[in-house]
Amino acid sequence: MKTETSGFMKDTDSAVRTCARPIERKHRTQVSKAVLGLHGYTGYPGELFLPLDLLFKEGFDVYAPRYPGHGTNGQDFMKTTMKDWVASAQHTYQTLTERYDQVYLIGHSMGGLIATHLASLFPVQRMVLYAPAIVLQQKIPLQLLELMSLFRKRSPVSWQRDRSYPLYGRRDEDDDQFLGQEYWSYRYFRQIASLEKLRRQVLLELSHILTDTLVFTGGEDSLIAQETGPLIQEGLKGKNNRWIHLERGTHLIPYDKDDAARDLAMQETLLFLSS
Repeated sequence: MKTETSGFMKDTDSAVRTCARPIERKHRTQVSKAVLGLHGYTGYPGELFLPLDLLFKEGFDVYAPRYPGHGTNGQDFMKTTMKDWVASAQHTYQTLTERYDQVYLIGHSMGGLIATHLASLFPVQRMVLYAPAIVLQQKIPLQLLELMSLFRKRSPVSWQRDRSYPLYGRRDEDDDQFLGQEYWSYRYFRQIASLEKLRRQVLLELSHILTDTLVFTGGEDSLIAQETGPLIQEGLKGKNNRWIHLERGTHLIPYDKDDAARDLAMQETLLFLSS
């Protein structure tokens, strides 16, 4: 069941997996700064639990919304597009700016695209991007994706759980397996086409963004090209942009299986947003 909310579709909460429930942690006393975490395509808020937990301990209030269609099931997902995902993130950001003097952004993968798009619309002072989906290792032409979506909603792909990745935050034992079966075991043509449209839009917005940005790329990332790092560092107009390339980092930097890569990313995130 879905309802219309502020220009985007909002799922009912009854079927949301535990790891996908929105994160909202506020201190008992009022603080002036918050961090908004934005998760990836077919991802969930819990993928950002570690950096948000560390930032909460540093004195920030922290939030991570769940995009419509995510964290429930594939049927929900097929009813949504990037308009829903972006609108829900924007709604959360604007709500937070009414409560806090500063709202910083963290984005992972597609969440990095959405964070960058928000920085083109609003005066975001700082943001951290983990493997943002700016330059892809492999691209399927948009016209082909749109053509394929006319005939098939999705096609199966091979997926197996990799237990070498540590998992953080609240979750049920079968969350990863369930989400893998519902989301990561398929290629969703209409949604991938929508993601590609967002990627192209953000590329056009880069040169107008004044936000100080820290971007991470991973040497073991099979999805995001290393060129993303210098493109963000040099393309955005922030005065203090930084790029850190993690040679042993994968695409899943916020919970990477390489301890050194993950720990360095978390350390630098804290320094960048707390300084």
